[in-house]
Amino acid sequence: MSMSTNQEECRLRALYAANLLDTPAEGRFDRITRIARRLTRAPIATITLVDRDRQWFKSQQGIFGKSEDPREISFCSKAIEGDDLFVVEDTLEDPYFKNNPLVTGKPFIRFYAGKPVHYDGERIGTLCVIDTKPREMTPKMAQDLNDLSCWVESEFDSDRLSEAQLELMSEVDRLREMAMVDPLTRTWNRAGLEEVYIRESSVAERGEESLGIIMADIDHFKSVNDTYGHDVGDIVLKKVADRLRLSVRPYDSIGRMGGEEFVVVLPKSHGLTVVTVAERIRKSVKDIPIELPEGSPIQVTLSLGTASARFRPGFSPPLEALSKVADEALYRAKRGGRNRVEPGPELKASQVAE
Repeated sequence: MSMSTNQEECRLRALYAANLLDTPAEGRFDRITRIARRLTRAPIATITLVDRDRQWFKSQQGIFGKSEDPREISFCSKAIEGDDLFVVEDTLEDPYFKNNPLVTGKPFIRFYAGKPVHYDGERIGTLCVIDTKPREMTPKMAQDLNDLSCWVESEFDSDRLSEAQLELMSEVDRLREMAMVDPLTRTWNRAGLEEVYIRESSVAERGEESLGIIMADIDHFKSVNDTYGHDVGDIVLKKVADRLRLSVRPYDSIGRMGGEEFVVVLPKSHGLTVVTVAERIRKSVKDIPIELPEGSPIQVTLSLGTASARFRPGFSPPLEALSKVADEALYRAKRGGRNRVEPGPELKASQVAE
């Protein structure tokens, strides 16, 4: 049953109040879609938010190259008309969906199961799994999706991000205008990360806390592009960003600074903590080769440099100052053989130009 205009407006108010649309991808949601795909053995799993004229993927596994679809062709838009699990076991046998562009073209949906997820009592989207062949919905799969949808809703209700990121994410319109999210990796871009850093450093200064950064560079990335092509290079960038998200804390911020270089901003983190997170990132990329749609997996490694500072009133070094220390450490990691973490010294007030 379609929603009334009033119901739809209430639903959209809840969606916008959640401050999730057009924000960077987050490891806490990616974990859920990874588990959904593994439990159901489906090639595609997403957490999809249904906006007025589009569906937008907060998390996606198995889909590459897009972050949204028009709402008029959305399966999830149909799923949120009720509270129950919405299942299409064979789209080609369904008169409503058999001619849908998502069925007749990529990703060639043959099976769809979507469970509505709520925020503030309203159905703002779905957790869904998709297959390219028809399937029968089993009681176990239904229970798994119901359980995982509850987990999604718990994450919607928890303020796991830092104060600075939550403040920035509340400015969705401005975020869109300034294009502060890198569309390929779903991380902050340079402008977005600089804005997050300004806010994080302000919080650190007020609280007299430490703040750290990690600079990470994909080793021999040029040879990946030269050998396999830029499409594969894009897959590598996206998968590395996914590994970063799953390796850092929910309130850390990740940015792609251009090319193959990423920066992580870590609130309330001194030197040893920053190095520990950097090592976890390094291992997450090195230990599991990156799967490609076609061909053998690619072994990728990172070189990383770290920096940190203790902020206090009157000493709030800019991102450029910490980046210089981390970049020098990154250079040492490259020169030392790559696939390693090099810590930088704690930045002191005497090292920052007035």
